Amino acid sequence: LGTIYQGQEIGISKVAVGGTEIYKDWSKSNAPSNFWNNLVDAIKASRGSMKGFVWFQGENDSFGQENYETYLGHLTQFVSDVRAEIFKTSSSFSSPDDVPVVIVELGAWRYPDGAAIIEAQRTFVKSTINTALVNTGSSDVDSEKLTS
Repeated sequence: LGTIYQGQEIGISKVAVGGTEIYKDWSKSNAPSNFWNNLVDAIKASRGSMKGFVWFQGENDSFGQENYETYLGHLTQFVSDVRAEIFKTSSSFSSPDDVPVVIVELGAWRYPDGAAIIEAQRTFVKSTINTALVNTGSSDVDSEKLTS
């Protein structure tokens, strides 16, 4: 990658739990009955060394109509809350919006059933500054798919 971090060592702080939904299991507004505090603890433990945030989630949200309609709003609020926590611990950023965020698109194997979540993830990245999308090849067009 041709970034300012090329050739530098990086650290990864992983907070992961399978089978979760973004609002029920990760939202700050549902803490302490979910994993929000675990994530905040990891951010604080980094002692200001975090330089970005990667989010790879959405599979369980792709199983319910209610989640289809609310995922974009929940993702937007969640990322805003995470950025604020990282900003509080770091002197590397001028504002929470300066914290880079990478969204890993829901896997192609959930397409087309998970299309609403995938579209929400794409919309989020298109409409939110300092974000990037890792495309997994979820598409109706064969030539755009990464796998068949």
